[in-house]
Parts: sequence; structure tokens; C-alpha cells
Amino acid sequence: AMVALASPGAAERHDLCDQCLWLLGNIAGDGDVALRDALFAAGVMEALGLLFMQMPAFSWSVQERAQVLRTLTWLMGSLCRGIPAPALADVECCFDYFAQVLMGSDDAQMLHEALWGLCYLMEGASNEEDCSARAERILSIDFGEGEARDPAEPHPLLSQVVCFARRAAQDLRSPLRVPALRLLGLLVATTVPEVTDAAVASGAVQAFRLVLRDAKASDAVRRDAAWALSNIAAGTKDQAVAVLSDAAASDALFAVVEQGASHAVRRESAWAVVALATQLGFEAQGAVALDARRVLALATAMLRDDRGEAALQRALLDAAELVLRHGDGVARAQGLKANPMVRLGEEVGLLDELEELLRGSEPGLQRKAQLLTTRFGAGPENRLPDKGGSFGSKTPQNAAWGTPSAIQAAAPPGGLPTDSALELKDVVDAHPCAPPAPLFVACQGPALRQQRRWAA
Repeated sequence: AMVALASPGAAERHDLCDQCLWLLGNIAGDGDVALRDALFAAGVMEALGLLFMQMPAFSWSVQERAQVLRTLTWLMGSLCRGIPAPALADVECCFDYFAQVLMGSDDAQMLHEALWGLCYLMEGASNEEDCSARAERILSIDFGEGEARDPAEPHPLLSQVVCFARRAAQDLRSPLRVPALRLLGLLVATTVPEVTDAAVASGAVQAFRLVLRDAKASDAVRRDAAWALSNIAAGTKDQAVAVLSDAAASDALFAVVEQGASHAVRRESAWAVVALATQLGFEAQGAVALDARRVLALATAMLRDDRGEAALQRALLDAAELVLRHGDGVARAQGLKANPMVRLGEEVGLLDELEELLRGSEPGLQRKAQLLTTRFGAGPENRLPDKGGSFGSKTPQNAAWGTPSAIQAAAPPGGLPTDSALELKDVVDAHPCAPPAPLFVACQGPALRQQRRWAA
């Protein structure tokens, strides 16, 4: 087939080229990756590159040329798939080819294959460092402008991917939504802040929000959208502010829990809210602030519904403690005799959930539940001290107070300084790194979830 592609007859017969490409695609997509690797060894990429360069000189019609390009794009994607993934050196040129398709074509089939092709390239990373390098490779693709781009400005390629995702949200029959969202999700899950910054500047938060709010979207797609938002919220402070500042996005994270979405969607949304609370607290971030009352209600609801995952329960308890400590500050500032968030905790059933954890959870959760019950349970002992007490201070002098559980273990021997900020990684390190099941099972790469902010 590769010999036929390089023959003079290829210029005269588009159908011959198309059939040869189909043959190579079926070999590359076979379950035995040794066949795919044999194609690389035989020089398949060189043959395809030569065909692509010669095509402008061929006397094919527009329709004939489009058909061959569709098959070529499908073949290129097939060459990027498989477990184990192909060596990056073998598929390096595919980054540029897929980018050219996304930036220059309006053919839905080619766009679909190119989006999945970039997903395969990202999922083929062997480790976190490799994944980050591949994401940076995507950002480095030059479209002829010849100038370094401002990281705060939308990235041309990512803006196009976001456009496909948002356009598909208005057309449920569009095949572009799933691969576009998956590619954006893989990019914001890397360890390179600049990659996430580029995705956020290009409108990724809005794209994920549209999907999360779409009750007609599948649970898998909505779950992955919430997972991606949790990764953005768990990044830099500016990235967390970007999620919070999109009022519809932050509201959607609460709404899916409050309105009874599937457990998988609620779970990822809860992680996102925990990340926002830990990163930003409840003080105003510009014109917006995280609603402490909704955070406490969400934490209670998820403690009630998610009995099986200790890591999430621990993070929810830490978020609840942050809310209750915030209530101390409110009480002090307003001269109240009692913490208003304790009353809210009673109303939403937090104390009942703490009692349930005391009866049947693992020791670490029991200790945390006991701490919260003792310090914030209903009763006069939880009123603010008249004077001189440490109740409600950021770093209490009374050792029994403790710090939020995940942070206490990481505190230096001398304790946390009085001006220390709550570090997200200390709260969420226990988040499992197993990924959501791939939306497109056939494209699975190594079993590595590229979720940068959760512990491996």
C-alpha cells in the first residue's frame, strides 16, 4: 500500500489512494500494536508526508480531495492509538497535522478525527512529565504569526477547540462535543500552570459550565466537565478565581448536588467546591465571594450520600471546618453571641452526619468528626469566649483545637505560623487518582489519570 501511494498512478486515481489509506488504517487500528509499530518501521509516516505534500498538484476534484483527506486524518489518528502508546518520536508530526485540520477545515468528520487524534497523543503520555511536555507541544504550534503570545490572551488552537465544544452544546447530534471537551480536560489536568492559563483564557471554564448545566448531556460527559473544573479550581489562586468569577459555573457545581444529579457528577462537583473553599476561603475575590452557607449544605449532603470514599469525606469535613471557623469570624465582627454557622449546621443535619461518622467510619474520620462535634456542637460551650480566648483564631493556642485534619499532619514541628494560608494540596492529597472511565473506550491510553493536583 505504501508503494502504491508513492507510485505515479496515485496522482491519477484518488480511489486508489483512498483504498491504500483504508488498508493502512485497518492495520494500524488492529488490536496487535506490533502491526502498528511495523508500519512505523516501514516508513509509513514518511509515505504519508510525501502524499500530503504532493496532493495540491494532483488533478482531483474538491470532493475527491476531501474524501482522501478524511481517510488520511482517520489513519493518522489510528497510528496515535494503542496500548502501549507509540513512541512520541514516531508521531511527533501528528501534532502539527491535527492542528492544521482544526484551524483550516470545516469538514465535521475530519474535525472529529483530529480532535480525537490530539486526545490520543495526550493520553499516550508515559508519565506526568511526558504529559506536560505534550501539552506544551500543543501550545507551541505556530500558525504563522511569528510572535510570542501573551499567556493571558486566548490561544488560537484552544479557542477553536472551545468553539467546537460550545457549538456542539447547541447541536446534540454534533460529534465534536465529546472529543473537544476531553481534550480540554486533559490539558487542564497537566502540571504546567501556563497550559491551564491558556485554556482558561480561551474559554474552557465556560465550555465546561455549559455541559455541566446541560441536563440532556450524558452523565459521563457532565462528570468529566465537573472533574475538569475541579482541576482548574485546584490550580493557582487566579485559576480558582476564574471558576468562581463565572457565576454560572460556580452555581452549576452547587446545583448538580442540590438537584440530585448522578452520584459521579455530584462527587466531582463536590471536589471542585472543596478546592474553591480551600483555595479562596469566603472573603470577597473582587466582586464575588464563595457562599459559605451553600458550601456547608453541600458538604453535609455529600457526607450523607457518599459513605464509601474516605478521601472525599475527609475533604468535606475540612471544608465544613473552614465554614465553621468562618462563622467564628462573622460572629466576632458582628458582635454575635454564637457562631451563626453552627445553627446552620444544625438545620442542614451536619451534627447527625458527624454522629454517624463517629459510629462507623475509619479512625481518622472519627477523630475529625469528634473534633468538630466537640468544638462546634450545639450548646453554650460553642459561644464565643467573652475575652482573651483563642476560639476562632486562625492558629489557636489551645492544642486541642487542632488545624484542619489534612493540614495538621503537614504542619512543621513549631506549628503553622499565624499568617499561614490553607494550602490546597494538604487538603486534597488524599483524592484518588483513578480517572473517570474514558468517554471513548477504544482510545484508552495507559491507565494514568493526568489529574495534576491530586496525589498519585
